[in-house]
Amino acid sequence: RALRMAGVSAEAVPTLSFSVGDEELRSLTPRDVAGDYAAWNYFEALDIPANTAFLARFRAKFGPDRRVTDPMASAYTGVHLWAKAAAAAQSTEPAAVLPALRGLSFAGPAGLTTVDPRTLHTSKHILIGRLNAQGRFDVVFRSETPIEAMPFPTSRTPAQWQDFLNDLQLRWGGQWAST
Repeated sequence: RALRMAGVSAEAVPTLSFSVGDEELRSLTPRDVAGDYAAWNYFEALDIPANTAFLARFRAKFGPDRRVTDPMASAYTGVHLWAKAAAAAQSTEPAAVLPALRGLSFAGPAGLTTVDPRTLHTSKHILIGRLNAQGRFDVVFRSETPIEAMPFPTSRTPAQWQDFLNDLQLRWGGQWAST
């Protein structure tokens, strides 16, 4: 809104958001955001069979006006990955489920999500959406394959990061927060 009020158009300076999704758009006027972009792993407009089926089930249950966001699609995928791991582990105990997650995949509304067997981070497709005049995203780019997660910044090796994290946990009395 501030950009448009200042006379800056999406044609002159398009913006790219990493936090505005379909649900947040309801609070914005479409003309204020048309032509701008967002980067996510999921948009409702993603045209793949798994998403079409997911949206049909979702809207049958929650109504046609309810929007689905990237965090919602990720949570849905996460629950399915957990269920697959629990079934493989024949247990719901975290200590049994965690190792069973390694290498699992699920083809959900956002496409294929795979759990890295080494880091337990997920690989997902990257999408760029462009806002249209109706205040909805059109998918203008989707990575050809899921992008492998990079959980460790390249400023240290993975082993150095693991040593750093282990040291923090030890200094913090076995907790993941300083007291």
